[in-house]
Amino acid sequence: MKLFKKLFVNLLAVSMLFATCIGLVGCSNDKIQVELTLSIYNQAENEYYEDTTLTITLHRDYATETVDAIVSYINEGYYNDTIFYGLAGNKIMVGDLKMGADGKIYQNEIKPALKPEYENNGAVKNNELKVEEGSIGLWRTWPIGDGYTVANGNDTGRATWFMPSTSIDGYNKNFCIFATIDMQDETNANTIKNLNSAITSYGETYEVFYTLEGENAEYDAENENNNGLTFNCEKEIPSDVEPFVPEGEQYNCYAKYEITIATGAGTACGAKIVSAKVI
Repeated sequence: MKLFKKLFVNLLAVSMLFATCIGLVGCSNDKIQVELTLSIYNQAENEYYEDTTLTITLHRDYATETVDAIVSYINEGYYNDTIFYGLAGNKIMVGDLKMGADGKIYQNEIKPALKPEYENNGAVKNNELKVEEGSIGLWRTWPIGDGYTVANGNDTGRATWFMPSTSIDGYNKNFCIFATIDMQDETNANTIKNLNSAITSYGETYEVFYTLEGENAEYDAENENNNGLTFNCEKEIPSDVEPFVPEGEQYNCYAKYEITIATGAGTACGAKIVSAKVI
């Protein structure tokens, strides 16, 4: 009888521990480590930094749905071969663009929409994860007439990351910070330094713009692929081309903007993710 009671107590204790773990989102699974292997071109030495690594921490405890989706994308190789580029001087972007063997820039495939967890990841639960160097956020778009409000946030469907090189206070509570980089780690710090140098010191400016095709073409809000628009990324906009100008409830991401892409050897890109894996 005593043996039975002892077994029962032990089983009860294990059950309670298991239930507690489930309630805490898998105990040790609230933060997930991901290793990125990068290829970064060193213009000064005329060679690539091959097998350069960057380790990032995904904060599932703050952005459960976002992190779960991104982990699934990592596991299927979605971010492999996506290129890094600079945007607006203080952000490194990655995830939505790839460079073909012909040197042309193409968009990555559409993924299921990610709705950044603003309630948990901004005003309520995630105040300590600021938009600053060492953070990684989920890029989002909003309609031109939206006034940049959190409640009506949308995304482009390509799970793009942004990595700020400075603090951007206006982005706090408006963008989902789902990951961080330990900038005290020497390997991470050197990788970010080389990445910044490749883009800011040796990058080339490209124009990103969208066009309507055909005389009767219209912006189609229901069209999955860029709402019916054609993506273009060129070093110069042809004189006979008129970029699409969004207005009202049309997404602001389709307005013309400039990006800086690191140059590499020949037609190759100077900075990209070779592979990503959960470790």
